[in-house]
Amino acid sequence: PSLRTQLNHLGWDKPREGFQVAEGHETQRPPTPQFLKEIPFLPTSRFNSFFIDIRDLKPVEQEHILFPRKEEIYKGPLVLIHQSKCQAAYVETDISFMASISSIRGTSEQKNLLKWLVCIINSPLTRYYQFLTSTRWGVERSNPLQKEYEGMPFVIPDEADPVYQNLIFHFDQLVTLLADKSTTVNWENDKRIEELKLEINRMVFQIYDLHPVEQQLIE
Repeated sequence: PSLRTQLNHLGWDKPREGFQVAEGHETQRPPTPQFLKEIPFLPTSRFNSFFIDIRDLKPVEQEHILFPRKEEIYKGPLVLIHQSKCQAAYVETDISFMASISSIRGTSEQKNLLKWLVCIINSPLTRYYQFLTSTRWGVERSNPLQKEYEGMPFVIPDEADPVYQNLIFHFDQLVTLLADKSTTVNWENDKRIEELKLEINRMVFQIYDLHPVEQQLIE
C-alpha cells in the first residue's frame, strides 16, 4: 500500500507545506498570526535528517506572512520532510517552517510510526523509488514533488516485530548522539552515528523483505 492509503488508515493528514513570507508591499499582507510568534522557527538551511536541534531556534521575525497555513500543521509530534533533499526528521514539539518543508502530523501514541516513516524517507529505498518514479528527479535540484512522497510504498510493521522494535531502539540512540554532536565534538560518536544509519537502512530493507540482490541494486 502507498503512503497515501496508509495516511487515511492511520488518520493522518497528507503532507502540508509551511508558510510563505510576504515579499514586497509587506504592510498590505496579513499580519503574522500569534501562534507563529510563540513557537520556534526552523530555517530551511538548518534542516538535518533524523534530528532537528531546536534549542537555539527563535520564533519567526516577519511581521507579515502571505500564507501562514493552519496552526495544526506545526503541532508536534511531526515528521518534517525537506522538499529538495529527500530527507526527513522527527520533531516532538511544535515548530514552524517555510514552504520548502512539509509536515505529517501524528498523535503521541503514534510516535514510533512517525519515527519509522522518517527512517524510510531517509533510506536508499526512497531515493531509489524517487529516482524511478519522480517527474523531477535530476531536474531543478532533484526535488521531488510532495505528492510523489504520498505514492511511495509504506508498510506498517507489526509492533511486536523484533526487527521493528530494534529499529526504533537504534533510532532513539541515533537521535541522542546527534543531539550530543550539536554541542560537542566526539569522533567516536561520529563513527557510531554512521554505523547506526547503516544499521537502520538494513532493517528498513529487512522489514520490506528485500532480497540481498535487490538491496545491492538499491544501494
